[in-house]
Amino acid sequence: MDLRVYQIITLLTAIVLQVIIVRKFRQGSFRLPELMVSSLVLLVLLMAAINPGGFSNRLANLLGIENDINAVLFGGLVLSLWFNFRLWMLLRTLEKKFSRIITHLSILNEEGDEQDEDQ
Repeated sequence: MDLRVYQIITLLTAIVLQVIIVRKFRQGSFRLPELMVSSLVLLVLLMAAINPGGFSNRLANLLGIENDINAVLFGGLVLSLWFNFRLWMLLRTLEKKFSRIITHLSILNEEGDEQDEDQ
């Protein structure tokens, strides 16, 4: 099988991303379901890059779509929705962290104001 440049780039990118994802999981930044879904998405991406024609035909047959380009478009749509979900989850986590920081700072500020009034 003759690999093209985009296939090699996709393979290397997927490997690097998988290593990053596993590290984040070990650090506690990712939960197990996120690890599994991320790994599955990368695996599907790899399968599509290594064997684009065969993969898109199988995906089209699995989804009941007539031709393979529609399956590729559908797969891209699903992938973009998944990325949007991940981004939303990250933003939600950041929002919670900011809320905790702001609450902590306001409590410290109130304690400082009370100490200034006592003096």
